[in-house]
Amino acid sequence: MTSLATPPTISLGGQQSTPSVAFTDLAAGWKARSTWRYLAWNDVKARYRRTVLGPFWSSMQLLAFVIGIGFLYGALFDIPRQQFLPFVALGMLIWQFIQGLVTDATNVFTRSAPFIRSSSRPLSLYCYRGTTGQIIVFLHTLPIVVLVILVAGLRPGIVGICLASAAVLAVILNGFFLTLWLGPLAARFHDVPHLVQLFMQMAMFITPVFWNPASLPHPSLFVAWNPFAWLIEAFREPLIGGQLMSWTWPAIIALTIVNFALGITVFGRTKSKIAYWV
Repeated sequence: MTSLATPPTISLGGQQSTPSVAFTDLAAGWKARSTWRYLAWNDVKARYRRTVLGPFWSSMQLLAFVIGIGFLYGALFDIPRQQFLPFVALGMLIWQFIQGLVTDATNVFTRSAPFIRSSSRPLSLYCYRGTTGQIIVFLHTLPIVVLVILVAGLRPGIVGICLASAAVLAVILNGFFLTLWLGPLAARFHDVPHLVQLFMQMAMFITPVFWNPASLPHPSLFVAWNPFAWLIEAFREPLIGGQLMSWTWPAIIALTIVNFALGITVFGRTKSKIAYWV
């Protein structure tokens, strides 16, 4: 007798293909969105438990950094504060978001090891959970930057806001696809999270987060071949009235496609092994 709880599957030549395994799990994980939304919100609350400001502490940290760097570097490089403060604020906002997504991608599975080993939930649920948690933190820091922009007198307009929103969407997509291949890699090799953390600390200083590429005699190396720079510039320039390079968005689209293909391939091939690695 066929069980209603476990309907029979039709096999077409044996084992499922790698993309099929990945897409099936991603679809099942999306259906469980009420679960990963709840878990993501709990993750954020747990990080700031028993604090007065809660997640808004991340906003205060960003504000303190922007004021400190903005006034110091503005004086050093003789840049008007009204111009430099929003430049630094926007750069730091999107950099913290990128950095959070990258570092969180290395522990999406190891952090959830007890759940993975004791349940049959789709593994992509934990990828959705990690990305959603970072989005929540990003939204809590956004008002501070909006305030800085308004105080500086910038009016980006609807086109600038739409372009910046598209850049945020590109960051989210790349961050999520990153969890699909970096997460399994970090679960298999436990040195990966430490290497990624070290890499991100170095990347912050060679990426135009709080320095302007135009101030360097030959900035192309730090911008043209730096995916972080593409995403930061795509977000910041439309809001401050700057001009994007013609290749910025084609480069971001190519980056997203590569990340997507890599994520689907690695996740599909390693999905059955992750429970043993964690």
